[in-house]
Amino acid sequence: MISHVTGYALLFLALTSHSDSLYPYPQSQHGSPRTHRFVRDCHDKQNFTETYEVTQQHVSGAPLKVKTFEDDIPQSVPHRYAYGHMAVISNPRDTFSVYEPDGEGSCTAQPKTVQHFLTDSARTNNCIYATNGGFFDLANGNCLGNMWSDGRLVNNGNGIMNPNFGILDNGTIVVGYLTEDHILNMEWRNLVQGIIWLVRNGENYVNEAMSMECDDMQTTGEMERFVSTNSARTAIGHDNEGNVVLLHVEGKTNSPRGINLREFADLLIVHGLVNAINLDGGSSSTVTHNNTVINYPSEHCEEEGGAYRCQHLISSLLCVHAACNCVHGTCNNNLCTCDPGYTGSTCEDKVECANNCTGHGQCTRDGCVCTSGWVGNECHVACPSGFYGNQCKLTCECIHGDCDHVTGDCTCSPGWTGVTCGSTCTNNTWGQDCNNTCKQCTLHGTCNPETGECVCSEDWQGKICQFYLGTSEYVGGMNTRVLGILCVLIGLVALCLISLSFNVYYYLKNRSRQHYKPVRTSSSRNARSPRLPAADITAQEHVQRQIPIYREIHEMSHKKNGPSNTFRMEIVGKPDMTEQSRDVLELIEKIEIEEDSISLSDADDTALLLKQR
Repeated sequence: MISHVTGYALLFLALTSHSDSLYPYPQSQHGSPRTHRFVRDCHDKQNFTETYEVTQQHVSGAPLKVKTFEDDIPQSVPHRYAYGHMAVISNPRDTFSVYEPDGEGSCTAQPKTVQHFLTDSARTNNCIYATNGGFFDLANGNCLGNMWSDGRLVNNGNGIMNPNFGILDNGTIVVGYLTEDHILNMEWRNLVQGIIWLVRNGENYVNEAMSMECDDMQTTGEMERFVSTNSARTAIGHDNEGNVVLLHVEGKTNSPRGINLREFADLLIVHGLVNAINLDGGSSSTVTHNNTVINYPSEHCEEEGGAYRCQHLISSLLCVHAACNCVHGTCNNNLCTCDPGYTGSTCEDKVECANNCTGHGQCTRDGCVCTSGWVGNECHVACPSGFYGNQCKLTCECIHGDCDHVTGDCTCSPGWTGVTCGSTCTNNTWGQDCNNTCKQCTLHGTCNPETGECVCSEDWQGKICQFYLGTSEYVGGMNTRVLGILCVLIGLVALCLISLSFNVYYYLKNRSRQHYKPVRTSSSRNARSPRLPAADITAQEHVQRQIPIYREIHEMSHKKNGPSNTFRMEIVGKPDMTEQSRDVLELIEKIEIEEDSISLSDADDTALLLKQR
């Protein structure tokens, strides 16, 4: 891993610990403090007109060639060999990318980058071949320097003068020192920044790069140590055909196994590179092919006391992947997702399906892939009742209703409501969605929530359950207990009325007797005379009113006893007498008649009464 540490601390860590760090700048600084003006003025103007080189990409041939090499290191003392791997990439605009370790934003996340092992990030991005990328901050894992990923700016290095390797949208490859304006305003496809421009136009450019990438105090300090130390190294460049080349050399910092940057530049030239820059090396140097680590990392594993070697966490990676030029589709993680009706690695092959899957599916090279709620070879059959969803695998939950075969939503039967149609209509409602109001049933019926009709209790019928059919408890539509109470009340009222009538009758009768009660004196104790009415009428008027009564009495007496001077009032109560006659006879019965014979004719009626008076 390359990180921010001072030169002396770096050397101490390299010699006394498992860390295999290698970095040319002090902890508080990344990148050359030189300005672009300084670099422009100092570079070899006789051979170079610009501070960068450009070439056009190569688009034909095999998209990726990978090889392992073992080469002599020229002029090495003692003699050493370089072991490593090289990948040659054609059409790099479409097959090469710079990625963050854990998706967009992870390279610069605060407070700390979520780093990953190279194998994990390569698998996520469908990389065929991958290696570690640019430098990163040891303290928080954030990426250092300029970085673009598939047309998106990841990090701005703020114009630091270290070499860049990038590919524009038009396929042009750019290598060298770039201003901040270059970084922000050119149409970059992918770009990564390193330290030390190794090869420029086929020549070893390390010493020139050192003079432009270090400050005045570092000419013989950390930068020289960074360049001349043997270690594992990683570089990116291009050959004279326009193919991008990734080259890695095995090694360990400050050991015979490895290579320094001057030797590394010479090795790159041997392998045909025209322009190349140095990337993060040391323990960060890792290479995967088909998601398998193919190099021998220099980082000691924490397990087993460091007896084994492991890959180190990284903050960026260089990824070689299949071309994602989707003709009829979209590119996702370097793989084409084809539009309906197309297939192939670039979605250029059209597929045919019967009836175009009836509009309920996607046509693929394997046939129709049905959308939710449909099945069958042509996606023409809806899910059977009780099932819904993808391939009709989900079970409906509708208790009293039908289930939508696509969404599973319930359509309730009349009289039912709720998400699962498990509740009947309430609040005197009925029908579909409980939108209707029930009839006003009597106390002997309830509303049917499905039809709205009154459901009558036993022994009742009618539209509102108003007619009684049974005999046990109800009579004429009324409860027998209630009917009995009413009958008792009516009987009591009738008895009261009868009793009141008799009382009135006897009261009037007693009043009538009081009018005719004889006045008895001491001289005539045996004589009885009818009491005359009050003085408000004359005696003559009273007698005149009584003539018809007396005449009837006289005639009846003659019929029974024959002519007699005296008679007893024994005929009281005879059924053929009027009520008025009986009352008069009862009064007369109390009168003692003189033994003198009296002839009750029309002529002497008045005289008789006057005599009695």
